[in-house]
Amino acid sequence: MSSKTKFRKHYTCYMPVSQEEITSFSSRWTNRKLYTLMFVVYTPDESSKERPLVINDSGCEVHPEELCTNDENTSWLLLGLKQRGFGKGRWNGFGGKVQSDDANPKAAALRELEEESGLVITASAVEDVGRLWFTFTETTECMEVHVFICRKWMPKHCGDTVNWPCYTEEMHPFWFPLTTNKDSTVDTNYLPYNHMWPDDKIWLRYILQGNLLLGWFHFTQILNLSNVSNQNLTDCSTETRGLPIDPYEVPAYHLDIFTDKNEIASNGDNNSNHSNLQWIIDHLGLDKCDEKLKLWMNFPLNQVSAMPIISSMLIKTLNYPLKDNT
Repeated sequence: MSSKTKFRKHYTCYMPVSQEEITSFSSRWTNRKLYTLMFVVYTPDESSKERPLVINDSGCEVHPEELCTNDENTSWLLLGLKQRGFGKGRWNGFGGKVQSDDANPKAAALRELEEESGLVITASAVEDVGRLWFTFTETTECMEVHVFICRKWMPKHCGDTVNWPCYTEEMHPFWFPLTTNKDSTVDTNYLPYNHMWPDDKIWLRYILQGNLLLGWFHFTQILNLSNVSNQNLTDCSTETRGLPIDPYEVPAYHLDIFTDKNEIASNGDNNSNHSNLQWIIDHLGLDKCDEKLKLWMNFPLNQVSAMPIISSMLIKTLNYPLKDNT
């Protein structure tokens, strides 16, 4: 057993649903549709310490709120407030459906980012950091979301013009601060979690910290707010800046978090051009086999056949509800 395996942690939570219900949640979907989600992080360089901004519909500058703490050593995460369609009224990263003429999900993510924020980023500046599967009680579709991040975005200066993100019909971008805790972890307490999808508070901090993740979340639309379980992940708000939110709760999820080490993808496959995340997914068979994906949704990774190198890179597993690991 490697030292990484020895110190691997498994975190679990209880909630009042049976294993039969969990199996029903994860098995009811019949088709996958591909989507993307992009996050952009800006860290001012030492010389300028330039605070970020966005340009609104009137061409005016919109600045982030002043922090109670020192702005020094602060990075900024760009989120967009969805103005229409699915997810309206929520702060989120940028993304959408992968179209037939997109070369790959990363190309789709870059296209969506430009359409929704005006930002143009090169593919080499973007990392493939997560794969999320979302299922819903009300539909048989499984949303497969490819998650990307640009960790070192910098504004481009063209004379007196700077290419800050701008409002679009789909999204209104805004910068939120990311500070650093004493243990060097990322502090995301300034993010508007109460106005985001309820699962974001579980996984977003891990990719901001530099980890990889695989996650499944099952959503159920809330029709009666008085009947919501206080043990579920649940929407905390019904509107954001006058935009209504369709409320949901999450009665079940499974999340695996991995370290991002270069030796993963190269181990035993020196010709691999895949990202470390894609290498893990390929060896688990989650892309090509729906049944393997459904099995993974239902059980912790240590109960699914996996290569030792994959298990050794697993930092923690979060299950909701508690899974039987015996």
